[in-house]
Amino acid sequence: LWVASNNGKIFKSSNPASAGGSLVDITNNYPGGRISDIAVDASNLNRIFVTRSRFQGDKLYRTSNGGSSWEAVGAGLPSVPATVVAID
Repeated sequence: LWVASNNGKIFKSSNPASAGGSLVDITNNYPGGRISDIAVDASNLNRIFVTRSRFQGDKLYRTSNGGSSWEAVGAGLPSVPATVVAID
């Protein structure tokens, strides 16, 4: 289970069905901003994409290491908010 907060934090729960489960903050170097969508690669759960709904700056970020570090991807996207991401 992956969730994002209104203040741009990203969290992961490795055991969401457990009553004692907890969320782990995997925000690390993600620069913040409202997250509009999260997509997780079903074949590699460490590969996660998030979109930001804003007009300026980068709108698509990816981690390949489960959130230890994030990088902006999607150079050349139009200057409009990104609201959905899907992995093909």
